[in-house]
Amino acid sequence: MSTPDAKERRSNYGKRQRALVEVLTHDDQFYKESQLAEGLIEHDEYFSLWRSHHIKMVERMVGAKPGTGGSVGYLQKTLDKKFFPEILDARTYLSSKHETEGCPFVKS
Repeated sequence: MSTPDAKERRSNYGKRQRALVEVLTHDDQFYKESQLAEGLIEHDEYFSLWRSHHIKMVERMVGAKPGTGGSVGYLQKTLDKKFFPEILDARTYLSSKHETEGCPFVKS
């Protein structure tokens, strides 16, 4: 069951991604915001590394035995989760479309 907050987050995803694309394409105007985005991506990266190391530790301690409350199968599923997927999606957009289409925020 979705909560109202989850529905609102999903409905505003495009707005957040568009704002991030603008910040990332105009980092001279939005220096602090672009540095924040960099820090959030770094946080995601370090947390992902922690998850990976945690999985290895669990494997050493309990093996691949299911039902231990922290089974490796469940933990493996969390490796691809991101706290800030909008930032990575904005980067993907920039690397694929920005080169050919130009900045989406400049009026022609």
